[in-house]
Amino acid sequence: MGTETEKLQKEIKILLKKIGWSQAQLGRELYYEKSDADNDDELQQWQEKVKKQLSRSTTPAETLQAYLDFTLSHGDARVLQQVRGQPVKLGFISNSLTGEIAKLSKELDRQSNSGRSK
Repeated sequence: MGTETEKLQKEIKILLKKIGWSQAQLGRELYYEKSDADNDDELQQWQEKVKKQLSRSTTPAETLQAYLDFTLSHGDARVLQQVRGQPVKLGFISNSLTGEIAKLSKELDRQSNSGRSK
C-alpha cells in the first residue's frame, strides 16, 4: 500500500486538487502562517521546499501530517466539509480485530477510489 509518507503525500495532493491549490500555493500559505516577514526570496524557498517534500520518500510523515492538518484547517478546505476520521483506541477491541478492520477499510477505500477513476 505504500509507506505512511507516500500515503500522506497522496492525500495532500488530492486535497490540494479539490480546493484548487497548487503545491506552490500550499508553500505560500505555510510561509505566511509561520513567518512575520514578507521576503520574496524566503517565500520562493518555502514554495520549492514544500514541493520537494511532497515528492521525496524521505520526508518525515510528521511534517506531512502537519501540512495536511494545516490545509484541512484552512477556510478553503473547510468548505469541502471534509471529514478525516482518526481512530481512538479505547481498549474494547483486540489488536488483531483492529488490524483486520484496518485492512478492510483500506480495501474499501481502494475499491472506492478505483471506481471513481472509471
